[in-house]
Amino acid sequence: MSFRNLALALLLSSSAAVAQDTDVATTYITFNDVDADATQVARKMYGRFYRMVEAERVWLEEPTESYDQMVVRLGDNRKCDPNCGVVALYYSEPDAMWLEVWRGLGDAVGIGDVGMDGIRSIHGDDGRVWKWFSTSYSPQVLGDVYESRVATEDEKRAAYGVLNARSAPPEGVDPPEFLAFDVDLKSGDETVITARSLYYCGNGPCPLIVLDGDNKAIANFRTYAEDFALEPDRDEEGYRLIELSIDDGIGVYSVGSGERVKTIGLMPVLEAGREKPL
Repeated sequence: MSFRNLALALLLSSSAAVAQDTDVATTYITFNDVDADATQVARKMYGRFYRMVEAERVWLEEPTESYDQMVVRLGDNRKCDPNCGVVALYYSEPDAMWLEVWRGLGDAVGIGDVGMDGIRSIHGDDGRVWKWFSTSYSPQVLGDVYESRVATEDEKRAAYGVLNARSAPPEGVDPPEFLAFDVDLKSGDETVITARSLYYCGNGPCPLIVLDGDNKAIANFRTYAEDFALEPDRDEEGYRLIELSIDDGIGVYSVGSGERVKTIGLMPVLEAGREKPL
């Protein structure tokens, strides 16, 4: 879905999950090469909100002849004290307006690989990657990530116990593909098990099960991607918070309670300059 079809897509499409994969920023915009024309356009939109408005032209989608894509650094002063923000803008010719497709705190931004929809990813100053999917930028998990290995038979039995307690499969159903990840959630000997199967996943999220050092299930969740990440912050029981891909972005969960404690939502697309973005 290109930016040019965004207005129609926002009306006709609903958000969906994004498959996670590795993405590396190919360009970092540090605003050392400010574009005068782009900055003049940006100041007309954001000058009433910020003293510092600096813009550089970028290509989020394929190049065109007009200055229709840019990133803009915004700040209350030129020292970014206490901080600055960056917004990514795209000019929608059918709507004759600038659209603000991404925003985040920081004084720089990375532009990454071209995604499935032909639009480049954006790397926030905090390290989080955002990928375009359908009608908006979607956050990717951020934190410690782990390599997978083949699950042991004991781990599979523990995972089956959780899966079958919810919905035992009928005869003839192929077993799920189990992957195991050795993680340090609290004591350092925990394991995350992911299960991929048409029966258990269907067209929705797949099971993700957390085992302790004795292969006892201590939590189970559902996620749209096998990727997950552990945050440094901990829940009330001392477990590190876990990030998972959900319908509306990234869900941050407590392993101790099993509850979602925070949501990092899809990036809304707004008319640029209509309100203060950061």
